[in-house]
Amino acid sequence: MVTNSTICQVEGTRGTFTAVWRGCLLRGMVFGIVCLAPVTASADLIVGFDLDLAQLDYVNSSNTLMVTQSGSSDLLVTHEDDGVMLDGAKISGGANFDFNFTLSIAQDSGTGLWSADGTFGFTDRNFNAAVAGNFTSTGMMIYPGEVLWIIGDLSTKAASESLLQNGGAFWEFLGNSSIGSDRLGYPVDGLDGEASKITVSNPNAYDEGTAWVLKFGVGTSSLDTLFASNFSKDSGEVKGVITPEPATMSLLAIGGLAVLKRRKRQMQ
Repeated sequence: MVTNSTICQVEGTRGTFTAVWRGCLLRGMVFGIVCLAPVTASADLIVGFDLDLAQLDYVNSSNTLMVTQSGSSDLLVTHEDDGVMLDGAKISGGANFDFNFTLSIAQDSGTGLWSADGTFGFTDRNFNAAVAGNFTSTGMMIYPGEVLWIIGDLSTKAASESLLQNGGAFWEFLGNSSIGSDRLGYPVDGLDGEASKITVSNPNAYDEGTAWVLKFGVGTSSLDTLFASNFSKDSGEVKGVITPEPATMSLLAIGGLAVLKRRKRQMQ
């Protein structure tokens, strides 16, 4: 449980972490995070995603920023409970999936203040829609080292929808390679018993989240200068989490912990 916590700076090298941003508990593989204000959050189940070696293209005439996978990208998707990985799958190689983040960039009142909103989504290894929704930025800045960060909230396109697409009683995400073991050394095969597949129960509950890092080196320290002309960048990262409705947290957590306990007993 994390309550009324402020994290000013966390630095690391792709280690497991727990961090807070505007009321969301965020977990994944971290290279650094900055939180600007005290927030409140609670431990919960999440579906996390992590795209590496991403491609960014900006068109000045339409103020459109597009992030897609590159040929060398890998997409990692995990299902976690309070930092413990219940299930995970990875797609190796950008030719084996689609990832799209399309944002409309706008200058706000004042020099150097910008915001973004748009849509995002990605597929599984069979190019079936896996995750899709809307994005609204809560922060956009260039950090020392001339690195662009865009942080924001994820929401469904309609009130009755889920961010997890094509789910019924269960949502499945198919990868093409295993991610190995979790940090406790247990095989990450989850409910379905397959290391390259994720199965999530009650997918309709997952209707909010945070794309908490969109990170690219941009070669300038000014947002105004950056968005004054067309540009393309590569080797970026996009990371985020998708969370269930608060009302379903307890039920989902009980189910997730039961699966974890069964798996540990089987390993003994």
